[in-house]
Parts: sequence; C-alpha cells; structure tokens
Amino acid sequence: MSQNRQKVLCMTKQKEFAQTQVRMPTEVHEQIKESADRNFRSLNAEILYLLQIALEHSAPHATPKEVRTIVREELDRKTGKT
Repeated sequence: MSQNRQKVLCMTKQKEFAQTQVRMPTEVHEQIKESADRNFRSLNAEILYLLQIALEHSAPHATPKEVRTIVREELDRKTGKT
C-alpha cells in the first residue's frame, strides 16, 4: 500500500474520533496510568476502556457521581484495592 494511501486511511480513522481535554484529580490520573501500564494499553485506550465499562454498568440516566463511582470501583478492582 502506498504511503499516501496509508496517510488517507489514518486521517479517515482520526476523523472518527472526537478530541477532548479532561481535568481529573492527580490521584485518579495516576491510578489510570498504572492500570494502563499493567494492561499494556496507552493512557488514552485505558480511559476509553474504563468509560465503556462505566457506561455498560450504569443505568440509562446515571448521574456523574454514579459514573465516577463505577470507574473508581473498576480501578480499585484492577489495583486490588477492594
């Protein structure tokens, strides 16, 4: 495959994703980084994974507090902090 074709495919995939910045407590950031390292994922991939888990386990109208609780529980489970 030509380099130009690869660039076009890569750019197409990038357009399928929204970019955003998120502020989070340093402690949560560190937990996510540690979890990403253990799971051989990038920080971005780990955040997406955790968000997907939270969304799958949340009620259709989960509050932000409920989503945070689910994410923290998953991080604690992964780090053995139960």
